[in-house]
Amino acid sequence: MTKRSKKATFADRFLALKGDESYKALAAKLNKKGFDISAQALHKYAHGGGISADSLEQLASYFGVPPAELFFGEQAPPSVSSLSTEGQLIGWAWGIIPERFKDELRRDIITLASGYATPVSTEPEATLYRRLQAAMRELKR
Repeated sequence: MTKRSKKATFADRFLALKGDESYKALAAKLNKKGFDISAQALHKYAHGGGISADSLEQLASYFGVPPAELFFGEQAPPSVSSLSTEGQLIGWAWGIIPERFKDELRRDIITLASGYATPVSTEPEATLYRRLQAAMRELKR
């Protein structure tokens, strides 16, 4: 089963992953990794323009997300076996915690993690860092 991303469009999801980075800087990083996507194409994608399957796969690979998640907003749940023992334990514990406590725990976890997080330049860690920053901005609203 999949769940739909809260970001409504491909452009929204792309912009969330791109963060504050300029189109030119992101294109340079993509090109350095061997991807063939221009700053103009990135700008087009951010403003609702169409994207080819090849470019979608390249962007998804760079950001460390499945192409379907980036384009359609569909997320497949992670495989339990792909998680560390600690990750599996945390997932199990989260599943048995009553819903009424989860919002406060989410805030605490995000706040705690943001205190230890430092910017990174390697993907997909950089994408996770940007997601943590976005979560912190949401908490401040």
